[in-house]
Amino acid sequence: MFMKRCFALIMAFMVLVSVSAQTDEEYAEVEKVVAEIRAACPLQAGENISITDVELDSGVMTWRYSMRDFGAIQRTSEENFMESIMTNLPVTVATNPALEPLFRSLVKLGITFRIIFKSEITGKVISGDITPERMASVLDATPDADQSLRMIVDNSCRTLPITVSRGLRMVKKELTDKALVTVFEVDDTILNFSNLESGREKMYQAVVEMTKNRQDPPTLFEMRACVMSGRGYTLLYRAKTSQRELPLNFTPEVLRELLGL
Repeated sequence: MFMKRCFALIMAFMVLVSVSAQTDEEYAEVEKVVAEIRAACPLQAGENISITDVELDSGVMTWRYSMRDFGAIQRTSEENFMESIMTNLPVTVATNPALEPLFRSLVKLGITFRIIFKSEITGKVISGDITPERMASVLDATPDADQSLRMIVDNSCRTLPITVSRGLRMVKKELTDKALVTVFEVDDTILNFSNLESGREKMYQAVVEMTKNRQDPPTLFEMRACVMSGRGYTLLYRAKTSQRELPLNFTPEVLRELLGL
């Protein structure tokens, strides 16, 4: 009996040592990922967004972003910010499989995922935490691309219009049965709308190249969600005074090819 108890205790100890070794190894892998990203910062994460730092300390992985938001962060509450993050994260994981092992390691190791955005324009900081429990629910959730797209449209009501450049503003996003439509207002008292029309093919190809080169993650997310929901993606340029329109349409089939899905 004594020998059996000793053997059982030894086996239990060996299991604990094995689990501890695996955990230490997994934590070291997370530290390695953080160090590699941190060394590469600042990293472009979108047309107006950059990752400025990534840290791992006291059970929290912190990602810091800087954003030329033209007031978007100023008009967003932390509640709306986190609601958007939690709605979109399952789609992000589903369309970026490389993220899942990292996120599952955070859950296993009990690490909280913290996101901090700072506006370069106003200086406002907005942040939120995703605990291991919440992250586990994200990883186990069924991605809902329609819900993510609706959230994008709802957020646009709070954050738009945004000035993109002189004479050009993003004024609206709308979701139809066929596409997610982003509407740009062109001040045709400043810009010659005919020049846009004659340069339509170049504009189209610029979006194609941006997509192929993965240069604008927020736009790529929208496009992936469109593919998952069976929709296309449209950029609609509308002249402010003449109301002439120039649409750039990307069908679901074209998006799928461009994104390699």
